[in-house]
Amino acid sequence: MLKVLEVTLPLFGLVFCGFFGQRLRLLPEGGVDALNRFVFYFALPAMLFRAIAFQPLTVYKQVSFFAAWMLSSLLCYTLAYAYANRRLIKGPMAGTVMAMNVTHPNVGYMGLPLALELGQDLVPLMVMAIMSDLFIVVVLSMVLLEVRARRADAGILREAQRHGIYPSSDVMQGITVTVLQGLSKSPLVLSSSLGLLFSVMALPIPPLLDHFSRLLGAAAAPAALFAIGASIGRTPLRLSSYSATMVAWKLLLHPLIAALVLWCMPGIDSKALAIGIVAASLPSASNTFIIGNRYGVDTAAVAQSIVAGSMLAVLSVSFAVWLTGLR
Repeated sequence: MLKVLEVTLPLFGLVFCGFFGQRLRLLPEGGVDALNRFVFYFALPAMLFRAIAFQPLTVYKQVSFFAAWMLSSLLCYTLAYAYANRRLIKGPMAGTVMAMNVTHPNVGYMGLPLALELGQDLVPLMVMAIMSDLFIVVVLSMVLLEVRARRADAGILREAQRHGIYPSSDVMQGITVTVLQGLSKSPLVLSSSLGLLFSVMALPIPPLLDHFSRLLGAAAAPAALFAIGASIGRTPLRLSSYSATMVAWKLLLHPLIAALVLWCMPGIDSKALAIGIVAASLPSASNTFIIGNRYGVDTAAVAQSIVAGSMLAVLSVSFAVWLTGLR
């Protein structure tokens, strides 16, 4: 277990540095937002580009892992969505946000640095988890939220027309266009696509791009982990029963579901099984809070669950790494 903590504690130590830096007001006003923007738009895309571009396409041959991770995400998402709508009764949009929150681990900011620490051979598997999560969980959530939002807009439009008011029909833009626009603006999607292009075509990386992306990508792990801590340091440490449910679901049920699906899927080796469980044990990503806010969903409980989950993840991740034998 000591060897496990030698890997996980330094990573979470950076998170706590950011947390206490924010709590002790050592960071300037707007500093956290600027750091998050640096990580999201510059450092993490460079890190992701290098993680993909410098790998031959053959390292992504574990299609079974990609399929199993996708299936486990869909299963966890569906169960959480059904639970939120039948038991919590907070409405379909809130149910969508909860399902995304408990199925969308922080594989970008936390998962990739952790994979680099555990072993270079695990990086392609974590990249596949990132891609699957981005194009399945995030896209599915955006589609469901768009559908609900447009139904509400259509209802308002019909009510307005009933009273002789004819507002603009811009609210009825295609859902596909909206989702594609969101993805096309994501630096993670763009950098991943560029990295995949270099990998598939076996293109040589120009020295200038190599040195630049190496310097920028090297800043991603410490800056991302510090930014997580600083971001949650701005949120009060409160935990309602709703947010506690999301924390338990994310740190306990999601890893169990992932373990079950990965174990049952043929063609999954022990390392792929291990990294899948570890990835699922990561806390929720802040994307849920951002997307939920965009669609007008009350995200107070989501914010609480992200804070609490990020604090408790040092235990869940360390336990998952120890249990799977990665250290």
